[in-house]
Amino acid sequence: MEPIKDIPTIPKVLLARLFQTAAFEDDATRISSKTVECCTEYLRLFVKEAVIRSNEARIHEELETEDRFEIKYQKNATRNNVRSHEDDQNLDDSDVDDGQEGAKTRRRTVADATIDTRHLERNAGLLVLDF
Repeated sequence: MEPIKDIPTIPKVLLARLFQTAAFEDDATRISSKTVECCTEYLRLFVKEAVIRSNEARIHEELETEDRFEIKYQKNATRNNVRSHEDDQNLDDSDVDDGQEGAKTRRRTVADATIDTRHLERNAGLLVLDF
């Protein structure tokens, strides 16, 4: 099985070195290049699955919290007043008062599209059991 050229993988030399220093108790223990190649593919799949599951957790979390955000403006709100508000990172041009008081608006930020450790932690146990 030959890995696809465009997909990044863990270097075989690095993985062999990790086995030699962390996994093997005896310095004379050897590992074949085919075994290292197989382990490299296994770890690539493990990392890919971790990213996929973490992204699903992020999306699920976003859907759970989406209805919790509600921004209400006073009728006399101006763009300058709105922009100086501490939550200006969640505002865009459509958030300025258009006479629709209490309209629910929220712009997606970069933080919404970022997978972080809490998303990975949510799936870590099952991921390890599945592999």
